[in-house]
Amino acid sequence: MNNNRLVAAFSVLTLLVLLPASALAEKTENPTYAYWAKFKPGSSVTLRAARPGAAVGGGGATQTATLIEVTAEQVTIETKTVVEIGGQKRERPAKKTSIPAQWSPPSDDAKAKRGTEEVTVGGKTYQCKTIERSAGEDSSFVMKTWSSDQVPGGTVRTDMTNNGQTLRTELVEFTAK
Repeated sequence: MNNNRLVAAFSVLTLLVLLPASALAEKTENPTYAYWAKFKPGSSVTLRAARPGAAVGGGGATQTATLIEVTAEQVTIETKTVVEIGGQKRERPAKKTSIPAQWSPPSDDAKAKRGTEEVTVGGKTYQCKTIERSAGEDSSFVMKTWSSDQVPGGTVRTDMTNNGQTLRTELVEFTAK
């Protein structure tokens, strides 16, 4: 997977994890809001996206999201991303994102597979809720996310697989306030 695809995939992951919405469904509590809202401003999470087995410095992206504000209507986070391309690190401009407390789940949300699993990341084991979604008629794109209440934003690990190639995003560190 070339680095442009990696950056694009990480951007898609960010959108799918942070802001999934569809105007067709009834509004309910946004799970991403819920994962952030239980923490105080200053809490943060750092995630790293790369192909499984890729060495540090061998391409990928690291993203740190910091909680800026919590209200009854939304949470605001600031995201900083560093992309590694050819051994060079390139920092993207910081971006603020508001995550609404209420959302309309995707129209295919009922088709998602949900469960619970333990997952070990960085030597620590987390009890996680899982959600797995497929896209496309042939289901060549599959995304599975492991989320924990212990982690600001919830994400512990996400695997996105497309035509046999996987991009894995894993928790690097977090600060809970």
